[in-house]
Amino acid sequence: MNYEFVDIGTSYFATSIDKFGLNSIGILVEPIKKYLDIIPNSKTIIKANYAISDSNRKGSMSVPICENKNLKYLTEEEILKISNTYDISLGGSSILNGTEVIINVPSEIIECDIITFYELCKIYEIKKINQLKIDTEGHDHIILQQVYKMVKNKKLDIDTIIFELSLISNEEELIKVTDKFLKELNYSISGEPNFWGQSDIILSKIKI
Repeated sequence: MNYEFVDIGTSYFATSIDKFGLNSIGILVEPIKKYLDIIPNSKTIIKANYAISDSNRKGSMSVPICENKNLKYLTEEEILKISNTYDISLGGSSILNGTEVIINVPSEIIECDIITFYELCKIYEIKKINQLKIDTEGHDHIILQQVYKMVKNKKLDIDTIIFELSLISNEEELIKVTDKFLKELNYSISGEPNFWGQSDIILSKIKI
């Protein structure tokens, strides 16, 4: 099946529905169900309540404690208009894997269903994605390695891949896998600052 977008690690604001609209065909992947519930519903957009990692399993995650019961979905444009005093409980969610969990706000541990990117593609019969967006708080390289293998083996076609380079990213592994997209799979690379003050890396398939 062809999808206009797949977002992995959506949180509850500034998703790809801002660009593609609620009538588009897409998947929002987020392990925290209460975040998915805040995002507007659509008959054509799937809300997939999973964390994406290196194996299929039940697991634990460290997630921000969200005490604000009046949270609502905000577009990126709306967030940029809000003063710095507005509290939307920003913070990253990390899969517990034996390493230090870095998080910017008070956190709690939740149980969640963890699956691979391969399994996600199997469940939702993903064959083509116009835009894949990954924001998984330093876990991006693990997902990108799976994406690379699927594209290389011609099991998946992706036009654009967006992921984050932040202070908690594994920069060495991101460089390795990104280099494979550039040298082996005919992608180009660009970057731009995101509204968190960090950098989005954009891989674009070169049209022949």
